[in-house]
Amino acid sequence: MAEPVSPESSPDVGSMSPERQGWWVVGLVCLELLTSVGDLVFGPWAAMHWEELFNARAGVQFACGHTDAADALQYRTFCGGCTAEGFLAVPFFRAFGSTVLVWKTMLLLFHGTVVASGAWMLHRLVSARAAMAFVLLMAAAPGWYRELVHTGWGNHAESTAFPLLAAALLLSATGRGLATRTLLLMVGGVVTGFGLWFGQTSAWALPMLLVGAVGVGRWVAPAFLAGGAVGLIPWAVYYEDKPGATDATLDWWTGRQLATPSELGDWLMGPWLRGHIWEPAEYGDVAGWATVYWILLWGLALWGTLRIALPVLFGRPRAPVFPALFAPVSLATLVVIYAVRHDLWWNLPDPYVNAAFNLRYRTPLVPLLALGAAACAGWPGARRRYSVSSPSTVSFSGNRARLGRKTATGMECRTLTMDPTRTTSGARTPPPPN
Repeated sequence: MAEPVSPESSPDVGSMSPERQGWWVVGLVCLELLTSVGDLVFGPWAAMHWEELFNARAGVQFACGHTDAADALQYRTFCGGCTAEGFLAVPFFRAFGSTVLVWKTMLLLFHGTVVASGAWMLHRLVSARAAMAFVLLMAAAPGWYRELVHTGWGNHAESTAFPLLAAALLLSATGRGLATRTLLLMVGGVVTGFGLWFGQTSAWALPMLLVGAVGVGRWVAPAFLAGGAVGLIPWAVYYEDKPGATDATLDWWTGRQLATPSELGDWLMGPWLRGHIWEPAEYGDVAGWATVYWILLWGLALWGTLRIALPVLFGRPRAPVFPALFAPVSLATLVVIYAVRHDLWWNLPDPYVNAAFNLRYRTPLVPLLALGAAACAGWPGARRRYSVSSPSTVSFSGNRARLGRKTATGMECRTLTMDPTRTTSGARTPPPPN
């Protein structure tokens, strides 16, 4: 039987104890949030969009005690996040004043949730390097995405936080005791339901979250649905007060306007996406680097999608559908949504809007693609036999034992499992003898 490898056998990040690796990831997440604050202080993203002002002014009204007017102050029927962000701003406004900087900084709670949840999933199932690569990719995200992170519309960049947090909770429920697993499933359901009320655009993750609830929870999976019902209570209360709002919601979910292949290609990698990368719109694609960036990002993500699909279909043992296919299936769902509701995502005429406004519905693309690219970049240098794959697009399951360094008993092998103690004890189980 092959002997487990000592963590000290490699000088890189992987040689650290899991606890130390985790603290490195946490530190990098905090540093990324500091760079986001730098965007506000030194960058061009501190201006308020006119629609965003509705939500910020509602927050000022709530801070002054006018919470009874919450439904009246919500200016979009499909955007519970408009109201939620106003309420979230109340303690910040009361403590630090109702300023633009306070409002914009408060929005980093959502961005921090996206970054931390993605890093947690990658660290749990791939490696600390993958988690760090994800954080760095989010720090180097396109300028339009960085601008939308600080734009409090309530239903765009912020709504991505709920699916990723729910996925992280379901992943955390794996291997837990019955009571803990049930509790985490219920909390994940609450987050998912609340996220749908917050912004219906978060529905792109719903298929894989339901699959994950069944796969992780088994016969206690209804706890996820029960939590979802609790999370949807604000939606039900709003519709009871404004029954006419149901018409807009039905149109949102049942409308159809198919995109042509060229229109869909423009959405996924068109000039708007490539031309407004690290600089504001007026600078355009400087020396073509934005095009190179998007080609590499998509290439790594698609390559990872192929690698992750194989062990789910043919692996021995097969990787579970969740979390293995969370990112690729969610990305595919997002593309389908773009294709069937082109009327909701179309680019408005250039003279009337800025680049970030035109790209607001494409914000989920960045973290989903970053999950795959980060897992590729952070894949362990050793080839291992994996029994579980990553939630991102590049995890491997059923990979053969690494060829390379020999031990006294043969080839060295390491196994990554879903045992939650792996992240706290660092223990690795060797594969069975041939």
